[in-house]
Amino acid sequence: MPRVSPKPIPSQNGHTKVLHEALRLHALGYSVVPVEGKAAFTPGWNENRFTESELEAALKGTKRNIAIALNHSELIDVECDSDEAETNLQEMFDGEIPPTPTWKSSRGKHRLFCQPQGLPKLAVVKINGVEFRIGNGKGALSVVPPSIHPDGTHYEWITGLSLGDVEPAELPPEIVQRLCKGTTASTPHTDGDIPEGKRNDELFKVGCKLAKSGIGLKSVEAALQAENTARCKPPLSVAEVARIAKSSRSQGTQSTQTNAEILIGIALTDTELWHTPDAAYATIERDGHRENWPLRSKSYRQWLAKQFYDQEKNAVGSQTMQDVLNTLEGMAMFDGPEYPRHIRIADHAGRIYIDLADDEWRAIEVAASGWRVVAEPPVRFCRPPRMLSLPIPERGGSVAELRRFVNVADNHWPLILGWIVASLRPTGPYPILKTIGEQGSSKTTLARVLRAFIDPNTCPTRGTPRSERDLMIAAENGWVCCFDNLSHVTTELSDALCRLSTGGGLGVRTHYENSEETVFHSKRPVILNGIEDIGMRSDLMDRALIVELPRLSDADRLPEQIFDRQFAEKCPRIFGAILDAMVTAVKNLPAVEKSGKAWPRMADFAQWATAAEPALGLAGGAFLKAYSDNRETANQTALESSPVISALLALLKKQKSGKFEGTATDLLAELCFQASCIGQDTRAKGWPQTARPLAGVLTRLAPNLRQSGISVEQGREGNGKTWKISMTLPSASSQSTHSTQKSIPPLKRPPVPETAFEKHFSNTLISKR
Repeated sequence: MPRVSPKPIPSQNGHTKVLHEALRLHALGYSVVPVEGKAAFTPGWNENRFTESELEAALKGTKRNIAIALNHSELIDVECDSDEAETNLQEMFDGEIPPTPTWKSSRGKHRLFCQPQGLPKLAVVKINGVEFRIGNGKGALSVVPPSIHPDGTHYEWITGLSLGDVEPAELPPEIVQRLCKGTTASTPHTDGDIPEGKRNDELFKVGCKLAKSGIGLKSVEAALQAENTARCKPPLSVAEVARIAKSSRSQGTQSTQTNAEILIGIALTDTELWHTPDAAYATIERDGHRENWPLRSKSYRQWLAKQFYDQEKNAVGSQTMQDVLNTLEGMAMFDGPEYPRHIRIADHAGRIYIDLADDEWRAIEVAASGWRVVAEPPVRFCRPPRMLSLPIPERGGSVAELRRFVNVADNHWPLILGWIVASLRPTGPYPILKTIGEQGSSKTTLARVLRAFIDPNTCPTRGTPRSERDLMIAAENGWVCCFDNLSHVTTELSDALCRLSTGGGLGVRTHYENSEETVFHSKRPVILNGIEDIGMRSDLMDRALIVELPRLSDADRLPEQIFDRQFAEKCPRIFGAILDAMVTAVKNLPAVEKSGKAWPRMADFAQWATAAEPALGLAGGAFLKAYSDNRETANQTALESSPVISALLALLKKQKSGKFEGTATDLLAELCFQASCIGQDTRAKGWPQTARPLAGVLTRLAPNLRQSGISVEQGREGNGKTWKISMTLPSASSQSTHSTQKSIPPLKRPPVPETAFEKHFSNTLISKR
């Protein structure tokens, strides 16, 4: 054990003190290794100690980290990365962990203990969630304060518990025994040298004994290499020992373990199995972070096959892999814990988490106090294959910097900002963004730019889904559903988009099963692009933001490469500003909800966007005004798309009372007559041919007609249903979209002035005549 120097140097936290701390630990007798992030960058670090001058040369004037080489320092690093692991470690020590060098990391605490004699090397052992790093293998290096974690978190010594303040404590015998059982087996050692002529046979026998104990090929090879160096005179080559290890491993496991058993052993050692109500999942440790994969995914199969090859230097058969996955799936569903699975956006304990989808599996945490990048989010994100990483956000930007990259009119700019912040919220409903414009008005570019801040994908826009099933599968494999160049939206797809916007599900028969059902249930932001307005059904229009893109002149166009380069430069700052708006929304939402205002349809969306206004550069009430105007436009568009409205308006105008009352059959006959008077073709697609579809049209358009001054009510007289339709003038209070309209006495023509709705359709009728 290293002996403390007579005059220990006091520890100092803070990255500017890295060299100071390295020299302090070196003076205490510990083996200090300069590292980049968490990895040593100098060959031979695990064989030779760094001198004081070498440490100065490697660390002076740099931002490198430092680590302790455990093998040279005769230490064990015990890591607890959760409250549960901390509790388990206390139980191992009968409730009281003795004082020992301890520091805080980004995920929990590390403690250094004395390394007992006789423990094997090349081992990292987990016991009840507590990780014990031992020897010369994966855990040979432990990054210590004042280093900085890749997520920006500083490692810090616990006050009074740094190396030098206290000596590393001893591990209880019970823990040492468990480490011996759970680590790589040590080499069965026999005294005496092995001369030429017997080296291969002796090492082969040793390798077979090790293999029968159930350890992996790498561990057998490491043990034989150590035996070769210590006893063989002269030693065999490294390649020859590796060949002996493989041969003895194969021979030693023939009667003990099948490939399936080895695979299950690997999985249970390196995988946490868990499930949702519908599927099994696996969490693996990889390069210092955790990754979550569906158990049946290609990514997890490939990882498991690679682990098997690394250990056995052999391939695994497809049927064996299938059998193992079936077994693991059963274990995950019945024995593993249940957790919710998230894609891109999640909420937990009042905070919003956004998956960055980077190589380190980090996420952004958004709370009322601010936002930050976290290395270990408390939720479980899964990543579909085509998901791309979000830009790493930077502070100090403004959403105004986004304005130059999107071709929208000023009156639609608040709608775009509101849609962005709403799409980053983990709960809906989510408005459907419909962008229309002539060819070359950058509709696709707008969709690509908006998605870059929410859910970037290798295929940012897609064509029309062929079925509702295809739509739901797209929603299950991404957060934003973006459909480009649409020329028509069928009735079935329109209904499915409405369910996707406000929440709904789809149940279909599971493939290759007779009675099993697969249920898709998603709520997602949607973008629809088209040259002309598509999706004209009133329920879809009621959930939509209609953004008409202005014509883009040739002088305003940029080559795509230049546009992409300029956009990539600004992306991190813009994304940081959007996150600032999310923070503002979280802080302001309670006050907005208690404001007492009357809110339109999609009220949750309207409240959230209103709460974010101060950070979006919008004046108070600017978003709600733009949204109200847009809803009025959507209402008029929904009415214009119905072929019966012109005839209905003509009918009401001809009535002295401005009313119609009768059955749907009577109404259809009157509408057909009025249609013939104004030259409208009643054989055209969409015109109701019987009373039943006419009743459906009236029911669907009743809210739109009501907003425009036409009251539609259904009643019953005798055994039949009647319709009461009357034209009304909007009251003073109904000029705002946030108040209800009040009926007035029946209209009498001509003294009463026309409403804006009537004027619009009067012009339509005149033009048709």
